[in-house]
Amino acid sequence: MVRLAQLKATKRFSRGLDFIGAYTWSKNLATVTEQGGGTVPVNNVFDRSSTKSLSPNDQPHIFVASFRYELPSTGFLRNNTLGKTVFGGWNVSGIFRYSSGEPLQVPIARNNVNQLTFRDTFASRIPGQPLFLKDLNCGCIDPNNDFVLNPNAWSDPAPGTLGTAAPFYSDYRKARLVNEDMAFGKNARLREGLDLEIRVEFFNLFNRLRLREPERDNALATQVRNAAGVPQRGFGRIDGSNQDFALLPPRSGQIALRLRF
Repeated sequence: MVRLAQLKATKRFSRGLDFIGAYTWSKNLATVTEQGGGTVPVNNVFDRSSTKSLSPNDQPHIFVASFRYELPSTGFLRNNTLGKTVFGGWNVSGIFRYSSGEPLQVPIARNNVNQLTFRDTFASRIPGQPLFLKDLNCGCIDPNNDFVLNPNAWSDPAPGTLGTAAPFYSDYRKARLVNEDMAFGKNARLREGLDLEIRVEFFNLFNRLRLREPERDNALATQVRNAAGVPQRGFGRIDGSNQDFALLPPRSGQIALRLRF
């Protein structure tokens, strides 16, 4: 079940500018299996109402904006051949997407329920305890220094009992998703029926860093550091031991030439 509200603004091409902006608010609830193929783990097989939870794909806020601006041929550019050649045809465009992170799954309990029912249950959430040791959106996380999840926010249910936590919580999420791309270019008329387009394109324009998900399956996993203080394993660790610790590729660019005839 999806509760949805959308707002969209469009400025059609005039005075060289074309702009589209869209904002979506939603709440995506699901049961065991979603239409999109995702799954919601079952916490308590004896309580059907507990199988309804946030979808693992739930993103309450999504904002997308795209624009294109081309220097218009007005004023001295209209009748000035040299001005048209030097200044005409320049354009800039971009697309920007900002959205909430998807939910993190609650840790699996480590009591004996798995041996009794042949399925896992979730650890119980402790009221009043912060879920994070560091804000995943702060831009200040160092994988070689920080644990980011709070193990004291969770406790195992008593032996032989099922946990009370939902599989997902709205305030327990991955870092927000950001994507920013821009392009600069020029269109030039070489002769009748022959145009040249030059474009310089940048991806991840502001070189945003998006880290991998922290270790989150076992809240009882001891947070261990080596002699240098670098996290080695444990609840809330982000693996920064290799160059693949970031999910978003670093800023890159390319130059494209196109002939149209």
